[in-house]
Amino acid sequence: MFLAAAALAVAAGCGGGQHVDRGKAQTRLDLCAELLTKREYEAAETECKKALQFDPHDHRAHNYLGLIDVLRAADMHKILEIDDCLTGVDAEGLSKKKDRHLLDARAHFEDAIAARRDYGEAYSNLGAVLLQLEEYEAAAAAFRKALENAATLQNPSLTRTNLAWVYFHLGRLPEAAAELRQALRFEPDMCLAHYRLGRVYFARKEWDKALAEFEKVAAQLRVCPIQEAHLYLMKTYVQTGLGANLPRVAQACVALAPQSCVAAECRALVP
Repeated sequence: MFLAAAALAVAAGCGGGQHVDRGKAQTRLDLCAELLTKREYEAAETECKKALQFDPHDHRAHNYLGLIDVLRAADMHKILEIDDCLTGVDAEGLSKKKDRHLLDARAHFEDAIAARRDYGEAYSNLGAVLLQLEEYEAAAAAFRKALENAATLQNPSLTRTNLAWVYFHLGRLPEAAAELRQALRFEPDMCLAHYRLGRVYFARKEWDKALAEFEKVAAQLRVCPIQEAHLYLMKTYVQTGLGANLPRVAQACVALAPQSCVAAECRALVP
């Protein structure tokens, strides 16, 4: 897809330069963005590709194409682990589709970065994909690069929270905690940062601190529907001898997504 676009650009350059129409590219890009918000992936993809026909180096079009594949992968994950908790052949087939979408997204974000080297948002999106692919060192490098280019980054605190999660998976817990605390300085109510900081404390067996973070998230169920926070709140109650709270938290956990894998874990913790 993009090799073809590149080949056309080279051919046009050899013939005296390619005509770029940024106005038409912007029109198509606006349509792509609108369709993407409606999760009309095929139509959005078509419009973004049309934008690239008018301007092959439009970094935003490449970024949107990556986001389309990220959302497709998210839909696969939802089917796999949230709408149901699939196993066996069904799970294997969907996991492969999810990974293909993530690899396609990776290529699109790399194209966006190639088109604009200081595009922080594309670095952040690339990092998020690499995190899901469990390529942690590469993900950390992408997130750090995003933060170096914060002027073109939509949400530095979220990027920092994701960098912290990479450090968590690498076992670099002090660095993870430091990044999360910094993110919370700028966005004190960020649910995801509180949940992940709780996970850091849980891994370090700092039960009281973990409990405080998980309870913050669980107490704001409507704005913080993070099912895993309820699961780890239950696990922390087990560690702190507060098992009497398990049925109540399990009920809230299961209500978020009754058929999910996490819901099954919450049920299993109730005596």
